[in-house]
Amino acid sequence: MANEVTAILPQFTVKYTPVPIEITNEAQLKQAITDYASKYKGLVVTEDTFAEAKSVRAEMRKVVTELDENRRKIKRGYNKPLDDFEVRINELKATVKQVITPIDTAVKELEERQRQQRLLNVQALIDEMAPNYGVTAADVEVNPEWLNKSISHKKIVDGVAGTMTAIKAERDRIATEELSVRKYAEANGQQSEGWVTQVSAGVELVEIFKRIDQAVIRQKEASEQERKAAEAAAAVEKLKQKQVGNKTVDTETGEVVDAVPELVETRLRILGTHEQLMALKQFMDDSAIEYEYLEG
Repeated sequence: MANEVTAILPQFTVKYTPVPIEITNEAQLKQAITDYASKYKGLVVTEDTFAEAKSVRAEMRKVVTELDENRRKIKRGYNKPLDDFEVRINELKATVKQVITPIDTAVKELEERQRQQRLLNVQALIDEMAPNYGVTAADVEVNPEWLNKSISHKKIVDGVAGTMTAIKAERDRIATEELSVRKYAEANGQQSEGWVTQVSAGVELVEIFKRIDQAVIRQKEASEQERKAAEAAAAVEKLKQKQVGNKTVDTETGEVVDAVPELVETRLRILGTHEQLMALKQFMDDSAIEYEYLEG
């Protein structure tokens, strides 16, 4: 069909003979302008030459204006055949484009339908292959190259397989490293979840271990500081106390500080029913009274 379309067009050429543009007395004109320009070139404007300088400027501008008007006049006449030619050519092009536009639209629509069909075929292939590689179809992003019309089926299969293999390997790596981080964190007394999420965030395993070690050190330092602060506070409190008889008194407030009561040991022989003795035992247990059974 393409050859038929070309065959209906007659052979044609565009004839164009440039028209020479001549300036009458061009040599004399050029010489006169050159002499006039040379005469006033480098004119120094002073109070004495001010009027002359303005007159020269006006004359020079008149020369430029006259030259420019002639140039524009010739250009308009020179361009008119070209303008008429472009109008005729554009009319012919418009006639052809009326046919091209719907064909172009139809071609693009068909190409898009073909592309969508190739996409469905590739997606079906991904769905089929995914279980064999331990991944899901949703994990695989379609590579635009797989939709090219010229690509072979084997190349698509190889590309999908390579992508799935890489996804599975990356997922296994993450799972292994997450387990390592979890165990390392728990072994060091750390909550593991916050550290585990850093693996999927792309942090290197060595770096995560380093951060855990630093966290442990900071916690130990904080605990040691708290212990020392508590000991210092207790020492200060002890300095403010003195023993008066069997009581400990705060030297600043005069208040009696609760002291640990003195333990008293006694021996008793108790006679009662089983229920009474069990009730007594429960009372002593609840009151944190120390006791022991004696033989005989």
